[in-house]
This record gives sequence, C-alpha cells and structure tokens, in this order.
Amino acid sequence: MSSLREIKDRIGSVRSTLKITNAMKLVSSAKLRKAQQAIEALRPYEATLSAILAEVNSGEGVGLSEVRHQKGAKMQHPPVFSEGGASIWGENASASRVAVVAVASNSSLCGSFNGNVLRKTLEVLRDGMPLGGSASLADVFPIGRRIADSLRKAGFP
Repeated sequence: MSSLREIKDRIGSVRSTLKITNAMKLVSSAKLRKAQQAIEALRPYEATLSAILAEVNSGEGVGLSEVRHQKGAKMQHPPVFSEGGASIWGENASASRVAVVAVASNSSLCGSFNGNVLRKTLEVLRDGMPLGGSASLADVFPIGRRIADSLRKAGFP
C-alpha cells in the first residue's frame, strides 16, 4: 500500500496538471474567439465575390459577360465552372481570345492549394484551349502572389 506522502504528492501533481490544462483551455478559447471574429469580418468579401462569380458565370449583368477585344469586337465569355468531363469552354468555343483568372493565396501555408490551382491553370492554358488554340490566345489574370510568381516562371506574362 502507498504511503501517505506518496498519495499527497500524487494529489499535488494532479492539481498542477489541472491548473496547466485550465490555462491551456483559456488560451485556446481566446484563439478560437479571435479566429471566429476574423472569419466574420470576411463574410462581406465572400458575399461580394460570390455575387461577382455568379454574374460572370451566368453571362448576364452589367458588362461582365462581354469582354471588349483590343480591336473593339465583342465576345461572350465561355462558362468555365463546369465539372465532370464536359468541355470547360462550353458552347462558345469559337471565341478568338479567352481570359483565364487564377485565384490562389499570397502565402504558402495552405497545403497543396496553390499547387492545385497552378496545375489546373496550366492544364487549361496548355491542353484545354478552345478549337485547338494556343495559350498565346489567352489573357491570364493571376490573383495572389504565389500563382503570379509561378505563372511568370512558366512563361506567362
């Protein structure tokens, strides 16, 4: 049987562990609250971005569906949000120029997100151009430092 001194030491050890655990709980709840506030502050931006993307994808709205070519000719954008093996260029595959907007992050602490965006963008630019066109017929608009640097290294302006 344990001596009285060993039992008291064990009780003291458990109390110390409890104090440390409670302090860690307070710190983590403060960090969680701060992260929740940051996410709430981003909601207006997310709503605006969703509205813009919906307008671009629908082909309706105030001029977002029509792109003025440098020579003044209008062209409709192809819907690019389709999935499941369908052509990403849709019914407007006859467009002479296309705009590719690639959105990635400014930092590298997001797993494979930036790499996946770069891989898909290069796939679209090199393999998926409408009517066998080349990537030189595409205007590339990178949003985010990492994707801009990567596309510059790949030879795209």
